[in-house]
Amino acid sequence: MVTSPVTIRPNVLLIVADDHRADCIAGNRESGPATPVLDALANRGTLINGARIGGGHNPAVCVPSRAAIMTGRAPDRALKHPRSQCNSENQEIREDLTTIGKTFRENGYITHVVGKWHNDTKSLNRSFVGGTNIFLDGMSEHENPLLHDYSPKGNYGVETAHVVPGFSSQIFADGAVDFLQKREQGESPFFLYLAFTSPHDPRTPPEEYRQRYDAKRIELPQNFLPEHPFDNGELLIRDEQLASFPRTEDEVQRQTADYYALIEHHDNELGRVISALKESGEYENTLIIYTSDHGLAMGSHGLLGKQNLYEHSIKVPMILAGPGVDQQDPIKNDIPSYSIFPTLCDMLDIPIPATVEAESFVDLLTKPREHRVTEPTPYFSHYRDIQRAVNWKHWKLIRYEVGGEVRLQLFNLSEDEGEMQNLANDHTHQAILHELLEALETWWSHTARIGMVERDESTVSSFQAEKAE
Repeated sequence: MVTSPVTIRPNVLLIVADDHRADCIAGNRESGPATPVLDALANRGTLINGARIGGGHNPAVCVPSRAAIMTGRAPDRALKHPRSQCNSENQEIREDLTTIGKTFRENGYITHVVGKWHNDTKSLNRSFVGGTNIFLDGMSEHENPLLHDYSPKGNYGVETAHVVPGFSSQIFADGAVDFLQKREQGESPFFLYLAFTSPHDPRTPPEEYRQRYDAKRIELPQNFLPEHPFDNGELLIRDEQLASFPRTEDEVQRQTADYYALIEHHDNELGRVISALKESGEYENTLIIYTSDHGLAMGSHGLLGKQNLYEHSIKVPMILAGPGVDQQDPIKNDIPSYSIFPTLCDMLDIPIPATVEAESFVDLLTKPREHRVTEPTPYFSHYRDIQRAVNWKHWKLIRYEVGGEVRLQLFNLSEDEGEMQNLANDHTHQAILHELLEALETWWSHTARIGMVERDESTVSSFQAEKAE
């Protein structure tokens, strides 16, 4: 909750990781990665336990997810060509949409980008007036990546790229620190977008961090399986071929150890950025937001990648700390990660652009607990045309259609967080199954008709009214 009105407009530091599972923080190096910097941010502010992505048609889920964060719209509605697959065209953010960077720039902020930008360069230059160590591709080796300098004229061709020696997380942190150290006292507030490529594969952490994790002591996820029980439509995509079939416990432990080490390393590098904020005198007046573009399976349900709709892949970590955000218990509401945009606008008294469709969750941060609106609404997500899901209260339904065959999974998340007990064929749960399926199909018929995803308000409101207690 806000403890006092903001009298000096705060800076904003928005950090987006790549492939960071929501449950991979605050670990002990066996049950999860050690993340002391993120833990301190969460203790200082608010952790959003129900933050989720909306999915998209692109197997590179980070493309629609990052476009959504930038525009405050559902992933496919943020992209110019939402159904294009894995090419430069599919990265384009719609030109008629106002990005978060452009909004802050037009409201007196110096906007600066560091790290991964997996969308088009025109939207990058609409959003930012400067940048350092910019990565324009989807993935690469972490060592000595090929990066770009910010170009005011938008020149980001092959000829302008250059290799930067070092490790990706350290290089991106260097860019953020350099920006903070070169700022002059009394300069306009800044909006700094810092995007890591960690912990995305290749899972090659610096050796110092790799040695902190004993693969044999890594705890397997409770929903570990050697293989997925049925064809979900993407069992052979690149991400799933990073380990042998069937999955072995030893291999999943080894890859998870390296995954945790990557997270601990970028957590440490984030600590250097926060130290630079403190040294500059800007720390107390900077809103810090941490999230990820999506989660990752890492052995859960026999999967490795993010091309699925289980909680481990659609939930993301989200932490807010800084002026206006008081310490409080984690917020459990289902919140789209792309709601960050309108929420920041509300917190900083910046008009929300008309093209933003996500709703601000500022009330959850600012209102006393007894006055918060906590009644859940259906939360829809999809992956391509083959998987779609709805979360409502503690229930979750996933529908698959692969090769003309339809499968349903119904989970009671309050009793089955790992989504291992499929209740779809249990006669005692047929009423909620059909209710959720009807809502999902109504939403999807609208989605499929226009080729994009948008929230069908009539579906949500009617379903909510019928099920209100």
